[in-house]
Amino acid sequence: MNTETRNTLCFAAAAVVCTALAIAVNTGGVPAGQQDKNLGKPFYPDFDAVNDARELEVIVFTKGQSQPSKFRVVQDPTTRRYVIPTHHNYEADAKDRLAKTAASLNGIKRAYREPRNNLGTESYHEKYGVLDPTEATSFSEGLGNRVTIRDGDGTALVDYIIGKKVETAGGEDTTDRYYVRNPEDDEVYIAECKMDLSAKFSDWIEKDLLNVQGDDITHLVIDRYSFDEQQGKRVDQQVNTLSRKDFSDKWKLQGLDDPTKEVDADKLRDLISSLDDLKIAGVRRKPERLNADFSVDLKGIDDQLALRAEIGNIQRSLFSRGFFPVQDRENDALKLYGNSGELHAATKQGVVYTLLFGEVFTGSELEIQIGEEDKSDDEKTDDEKTDDEKTDDDKAEDKKSDKDSTASGLSTHRYLLIRAKFDKKYLAGEPTPPVPPKKPAGYDDAKKPTSATKTKPADKKA
Repeated sequence: MNTETRNTLCFAAAAVVCTALAIAVNTGGVPAGQQDKNLGKPFYPDFDAVNDARELEVIVFTKGQSQPSKFRVVQDPTTRRYVIPTHHNYEADAKDRLAKTAASLNGIKRAYREPRNNLGTESYHEKYGVLDPTEATSFSEGLGNRVTIRDGDGTALVDYIIGKKVETAGGEDTTDRYYVRNPEDDEVYIAECKMDLSAKFSDWIEKDLLNVQGDDITHLVIDRYSFDEQQGKRVDQQVNTLSRKDFSDKWKLQGLDDPTKEVDADKLRDLISSLDDLKIAGVRRKPERLNADFSVDLKGIDDQLALRAEIGNIQRSLFSRGFFPVQDRENDALKLYGNSGELHAATKQGVVYTLLFGEVFTGSELEIQIGEEDKSDDEKTDDEKTDDEKTDDDKAEDKKSDKDSTASGLSTHRYLLIRAKFDKKYLAGEPTPPVPPKKPAGYDDAKKPTSATKTKPADKKA
């Protein structure tokens, strides 16, 4: 578990999978005007070194959205790790996937060229859904999905715009044939291509956020509170501390001494299951100069005005997501709170997870994944306001807003900030030194064999 602070949400998605199939081209019965020299040939005949692939870019336009969704994964030339630049350079789990995706896009052939029938180029492309999605500002219909593979120098190895699925004579779309074109070519072809094209990113990352087994969790601290921004402190706090020796034992609540009472095992089971199944939906970049332990890196800042401005930027970034840094005078350290409480979970391996629950966030699929541009207070929606900023009327509309969001294609999630550390007191038994092997009967260290000594050669006679 990377201890670097991460703000995360939960979502799921799919990735590009295009399988090229060889096609027997039959031009019999095809009008002479429909035949050309490219039929039966691959779009990219020179692309065979799939291991040269270092970058994948997918651009998808979803009807109803104002802009296309873009997903890009690329290998960092310095670290050799794969990152997702479109998602704040989040590290990708793409060790073998990019090469497999490149191989699946290799060898796609032109089976049949669609006639223009006196249509202009734009109308021709719109009809088959192969308009370039990067031109979404000019068109709202007929936009295709664009997928590009590049090498380490940024040179495109393959570049497709994949359009509508080809329907059968009965109007069904049960085939694996799509309208496809090269962005540099105006002609539209039918090609065999099994695909599941998406600009989402969860298939390229480690989705299991905590990577923890529920049975390994032996200690829980549930710290319920609200944060009063005006007073700068927690209010209405309620803390429950629970523990068990092993997953087969019953949970014990600290302070519960009545033998006739016990904790609600079903609710705890649901809580543990939620931690075990916690998934990432989106990511946000941690404020610059904010370290993993939430201390502030002030190196190189000598001017007081610049110092205040830097701290102000960090505070605004955290405040907008429902996290509040407060100076702990006793320990002379910065303590961070979430506006909806926090949870601490420790495992028998000694790993302690701290989860801070921040503000809710409502947005489109792309906004959930990577966020949106900062807004002024006047531009904030009710869902983006903190609890203290909301009026009574705002709060009364929350339930109705949730229903409206679902109907409009928006979804609501919550900011979550996670830390992980090691604490040996939670280990299931202290590590012990290895036990030396038992010596055989009659073994005496004093008489153990020694290495043979070389005999000194005799002096030669004169």
